[in-house]
Amino acid sequence: MNWRVKAAIQNTLAKLPPALANPAYYWLQRRMGNMRRIDPTERVQATLDFCEMLETAGASPVDGRFLDLGTGWRVNVPIALWLCGARSVVTVDVNRYLKPALVRRDVRFMHEHRARLESLLGARLYQNRLDALAQLDSRSWQIDDLFRLCSIDYIAPGDAAQLPFESNSLDFEVSHMVLEHIPVAALQAIHREAVRVLRPGGKVLHRIDLSDHFQHSDRTISPLNFLQFDDDEWRTIAGNRFMFMNRLRIDDHLRLFEEAGLRVVSCRRYEDERGLAQLDGASFHVDAQFSGKSRSDLATTAAWVVAEKPAS
Repeated sequence: MNWRVKAAIQNTLAKLPPALANPAYYWLQRRMGNMRRIDPTERVQATLDFCEMLETAGASPVDGRFLDLGTGWRVNVPIALWLCGARSVVTVDVNRYLKPALVRRDVRFMHEHRARLESLLGARLYQNRLDALAQLDSRSWQIDDLFRLCSIDYIAPGDAAQLPFESNSLDFEVSHMVLEHIPVAALQAIHREAVRVLRPGGKVLHRIDLSDHFQHSDRTISPLNFLQFDDDEWRTIAGNRFMFMNRLRIDDHLRLFEEAGLRVVSCRRYEDERGLAQLDGASFHVDAQFSGKSRSDLATTAAWVVAEKPAS
């Protein structure tokens, strides 16, 4: 779909009351968007990446108490963390988007494609937990039954900057393609709250999509397309709650972690070759607000970041 047409549709929906806008947006996502195909293995793979990066940083997800930011429509990351040995997962979202029907289909997929899940998770899989998930799917169940089984606590609407937990009570904070949708001031508050609720030495792990999300459905534009607009113009295009992008670059994110008191342990970043070529071309003009940034920071369209709360 042409990105400007998509932007117009989203802006129109955002003007409607949530009781009308949310079901309409969900309907569009299921028929024309990212949720046309039900396959939870993408988020299961992301969870494996979380586990790998944790271990590289000297920690283990086993028996860990996790905070998952940005639940969305489904809970595949919390389920996968539990299958990999997590003690508990609190998942928080500012909107109550979770769809039990989609969660049921995900659980059914995991049951019916058990061999695929076993192959994907490998030695990290707790077989007794997968057995319990299959048993749950074999009978009538409600979403709360799944939450009790998998030790998931769903908080929505919730504020990740004001969490109902004691200080130093959690081990890890994770998110998958969420931070790019949060305004800077809120992001700063969320990072400060992470410092409060994480135990000393606790870690945050975030998969950040730094590309123009309109490019996901319109390949005629560059992943760096949104860098050409100033803030006022971009706000008119994508200033709504369905497609807000803060357009922070990777150096901005790393600075925000450090300013909040989180020490960056590692950053696995991916530069877009097409974007690098466009930055060198005469016809692609980056807005002045991004001046002074390196080509690498501008062209980084995805990153995995691990940061930790100092031990003392």
